[in-house]
Amino acid sequence: MTFLEMLHALENTMSTAVTSVVPDKFYLAKSSCYGDCFISSISISINKLNNTNKNTVKSLRLLCEISIKNSWWYQQIVLNNLHPQYGDPNFKTYCDFVKFTSDELHAKQISIAPEFKIGMAVGSRPEREGVLFCSEFKVNLHIIKINGKNNNAISEYLITESGCQRIEKMDEKNYENKNIVHLANFTGENCSHCMPILMK
Repeated sequence: MTFLEMLHALENTMSTAVTSVVPDKFYLAKSSCYGDCFISSISISINKLNNTNKNTVKSLRLLCEISIKNSWWYQQIVLNNLHPQYGDPNFKTYCDFVKFTSDELHAKQISIAPEFKIGMAVGSRPEREGVLFCSEFKVNLHIIKINGKNNNAISEYLITESGCQRIEKMDEKNYENKNIVHLANFTGENCSHCMPILMK
């Protein structure tokens, strides 16, 4: 199976899972991949909420770079939430490469670390970059987590600038709250992916 075939199958799995829990007027939209999926999902969602197109994967990665250099608060968040056992780079590699998109790394044929494929960008996490984006854009993130290691079991989380907490289920009326961004996050044995949940 090719990468694109695997991605398409994964998107279908995520769509089926998300459709079972979100209101009918919402759908799962596509996002970038190769380490850019979470930041891509955030940029798409924020742009949709604000009726703009100014937020890009690159601009949000540059925000991460500026914050890791100048904000002690964000440095501590990153240091406390880098998990090499789950595929995260070390702190120095994060600082050196967080600004680069997958497209840029592919174009330069760069691997950011020996264990990373060429073109794979520094991945992002709700409890790390997500907290920064909550603070920057004055939103909260609602994450529907799909556990591919456990028969696609679903759990839900709310991310604020104060951190991450598990919730029972998002109240349907909050899906239209302009201060909440909704995302789906799949974690499987050998892959993970994030996609935005948007209003039709």
